[in-house]
Amino acid sequence: MDPFVANLSREDMLDLSAYFAAQSQSEESRARFESIYSILVRALGERREPLDVGDIGCGAGVQSQLWAQRGHRVFALDVNEPLIRLAHERATAAGHSIEFRIGSASALPLEDQSLDVCIAADLIEHVPEWERCLDEFARVLRPRGVLFLNTSNRLCPVQQEFSLPLYSWYPTRLKRHYEELARTSRPELAGLLKERVKPSGPVWVAGELDAFGRRLPVTGCKGHGEHVCA
Repeated sequence: MDPFVANLSREDMLDLSAYFAAQSQSEESRARFESIYSILVRALGERREPLDVGDIGCGAGVQSQLWAQRGHRVFALDVNEPLIRLAHERATAAGHSIEFRIGSASALPLEDQSLDVCIAADLIEHVPEWERCLDEFARVLRPRGVLFLNTSNRLCPVQQEFSLPLYSWYPTRLKRHYEELARTSRPELAGLLKERVKPSGPVWVAGELDAFGRRLPVTGCKGHGEHVCA
């Protein structure tokens, strides 16, 4: 499990789920989910049959519902139990049949070659074992499968993670220093969790992803990736 989640209290988990539940219903978020869907449809080309779609790190399940309402079979996973419960409730109320599971992206509870589409939006920057996530995504994708990944762009001077100028340009050691401050005495430094979660565990795992681009091409799956300034 992500150490960030492992160190959260039940109250903290509820605070996080409330934040993401509200954020997921904003017009900006919905437009972004639709954009991801459009990117994947283009990458899929002429394939229009019902597909097996994995929404890894599904949060409140908005992306999952976009695929389910278009007739696809959707598996959705997140480490946050309250969020999974909320996502299930929303999907049921909308009349969608989606398999929601609690679990880790580094050990997917899926068979080999069981997905046509794997979505991991805003995920791997939170997982220390991000290489294992990539291996898992490749393992569960079928031939001609499509993988969507996005993550923080360290060349972008503005990030959501921390309310610090030019944070993404800091040396790794300095980043770790501010992560520790956010975890202990200065929780207000963390942009995403600002005034949301008490400093009971690591606030953010902002690992250097230098090897990310080198590792993905050898997985054998078809990938469509984007780097975003958040």
